[in-house]
Amino acid sequence: MRIIYILLALFLFQACNSGNSNETANSSQDPQVNLNDEIYPLPEVSNLITPEQIEKALNLHGGAMYETKSNSTDRSKSTFFKLDDPEKGNAAIVIQVKSNPLPEEFPDWDIGFIQGIKETGEQRIKSEEEPYKYEILDIGIEGVGNRELGKYLWRDEHRHVYMLAFNVTKTPDEIHDAALKIAEIVDSNY
Repeated sequence: MRIIYILLALFLFQACNSGNSNETANSSQDPQVNLNDEIYPLPEVSNLITPEQIEKALNLHGGAMYETKSNSTDRSKSTFFKLDDPEKGNAAIVIQVKSNPLPEEFPDWDIGFIQGIKETGEQRIKSEEEPYKYEILDIGIEGVGNRELGKYLWRDEHRHVYMLAFNVTKTPDEIHDAALKIAEIVDSNY
């Protein structure tokens, strides 16, 4: 069930990228539009953390990560780290970094995105249920996490938003501890 939430979250997180094909044309007319992206381009997730560092954060044996798969668009980059887990055939961790999808309309998008999650949580699949609430965490400039979902979000000083989601057979506390370690590594490598 958690993989469904992770995939739904990833879909929603990337949904802001659709329909931005005219962004390049707009940015050439207004040099301030993508100034942040020019100064601080989106990093490749695989350059921010290694599979070995993730294994160590999760207390896994060496070689548990057997595949990484990256995906990128103009405004987001993500990497899936698949791992060998006999109890969960689709075990993986995803890390995504995203820049402002609509810089002209929402210059403070990163601040608003994290604030919105802090204040209202994240809607469940059945909309009549209470939203998932996030706890405030000391990661990045501002961060939040949900132990039940195994999902963590934060923003950095370069106005990027990161998402870290787990689909592993670890306890919520083990995942939480690993998330804090992974976020610290990712932040220190950009």
